[in-house]
Amino acid sequence: PEDSSAPSHSILVESSQVSMGQITYFNAISLGVKETFPMTKQRKKVILTGASGFVGSHIFKSLIDDTDWDIICILREGSYESLEKYLQSRLKHYFPSCNADELLKKVTILPAQIEREYFGLNPKLYKELADNVDLIIHSAADVNLFKSQKLESNFNIMSVKEVIRFANAKKKKQIH
Repeated sequence: PEDSSAPSHSILVESSQVSMGQITYFNAISLGVKETFPMTKQRKKVILTGASGFVGSHIFKSLIDDTDWDIICILREGSYESLEKYLQSRLKHYFPSCNADELLKKVTILPAQIEREYFGLNPKLYKELADNVDLIIHSAADVNLFKSQKLESNFNIMSVKEVIRFANAKKKKQIH
């Protein structure tokens, strides 16, 4: 029997018993997990995916305004002049009165493909990140509902799978 007075936490677990693309939530107490890494001010290095989207840009601005963390924004390269200018234009779109130039001085922008193994980065850089990052905030998503829903090519499924893999590489990292 579970202790109902204990705080309830959930953790994400990738299980070999679950078919690819599905994520199962388990109650941390029933798994015997003693600690689920509560948010503290000690967390200093965070990866944020999806900073150019609606949700991600608001998370980005909140991280800049409310923390002194080192923020690494992972962005997918595209047909724009530069990742910095692209993110700057997205921030100006969502926050017209903000100084996007100043916001961008506080972050590192990293071109990557989070749905690929090692995020599409060279293995040395990936391992360095895995060793130094404390937290992952994953807000990237493909919101085009008319694209292929095949599991092996679905960006949303594959990116979550790779983020979970990254969170378990080297030191353990919390995912949000």
